[in-house]
Amino acid sequence: ERTSSDAFTLIHAQPRLADELYALIAVSGKSDAPLTAGSLAILHSLAACHRIPPSSASLLSQLLARFSSPADAASFLRDSLAAGAPAPDVSTFNSLLTALGRAGDLRGMTELFVSMRGASVQPNVVTYGILLNGLCKAGRVGEALKVLDGMCRPGSDVRPDIVILNTVVDGLCKTGRLQEAIMFVDEGMRRVHECAPNTVTYNCLADAFCRAGDVGMACEVVGRMEKEGVPPNTVTMNTIVGGLCRVGRVGAALEFFREKRTAWPEARGNATTYSTLVSAFLHCNNVGMAMDLFHEMADQGHPPDAVMYFTMISGSTQARRMEDACTMAASMKKAGFKLDAKAYNILICGFCRKKRLHEAYELLAEMKGA
Repeated sequence: ERTSSDAFTLIHAQPRLADELYALIAVSGKSDAPLTAGSLAILHSLAACHRIPPSSASLLSQLLARFSSPADAASFLRDSLAAGAPAPDVSTFNSLLTALGRAGDLRGMTELFVSMRGASVQPNVVTYGILLNGLCKAGRVGEALKVLDGMCRPGSDVRPDIVILNTVVDGLCKTGRLQEAIMFVDEGMRRVHECAPNTVTYNCLADAFCRAGDVGMACEVVGRMEKEGVPPNTVTMNTIVGGLCRVGRVGAALEFFREKRTAWPEARGNATTYSTLVSAFLHCNNVGMAMDLFHEMADQGHPPDAVMYFTMISGSTQARRMEDACTMAASMKKAGFKLDAKAYNILICGFCRKKRLHEAYELLAEMKGA
């Protein structure tokens, strides 16, 4: 393979080689093998010389999948389209937009979307979903709303679905625009787009209000959800339980859990629910209730993980209940987990505070031999 300048000279001197070179690079090596530097140099020279074969849309799609950088692939696609190459299908653009989104290259996504429209490739609902998701994740919700408006212009063949609308709701929530999010659900979703909010919609709203410390409003959202017959799920349960615990209403969180796990068939709670409640009761120094919930968690088919065991050891030690802490450490080892240095240090410090130095030395010896 030659350098970029050599490739440029070769293509100019023997233009008939352009088609053969392009096709050879497209199908050479493994279909998923990244293109080499030499191949890239030749491809860019072909685009610069306007020597892209006129029937190469499928080959172009193969090549784009083999670029190691989505930004480089998008740049080559734009150069190829400018050189007169036929545009690949919408799925190729969608794959490249997704890769750019994963790389956080929002500018590249926007430029590629413009190139797509310029090449007369009609975006589909997936295309808009990818672009809107990237804009909302970057906090550029205003631009996302403009893209959404573009979908709704007269003559547009693409209409937003519930996934796209929920993406916008989530973007508004994550940027703290909660009242706009409520208005968008009531006006935009229901009236303009004639799309009823679903469980995901209401979970986004409830989570946002909980994170803003307005758990009362989050509970109102859930009440509205129940009134409209939208089924709450485990995410709904964990959102409210977590929100109540964060503002110190631990008793209310447990009461909510007890009430709703029987009322909501799709939301009986999971390991996250119990972990949140256990941690909250330990923080309140109510080790007895934390211990009861810990055992209930296991009885309900949610085996504790290493983090949960560590939380119990730490909470019991802080409450100076060293026997409970040691029992929990033994259970942790029996379950197949190892105590790390942090867990040993917490136990040793707990015994030292109670002036039980013999147990502290025994743990130190066990730690050294572990």
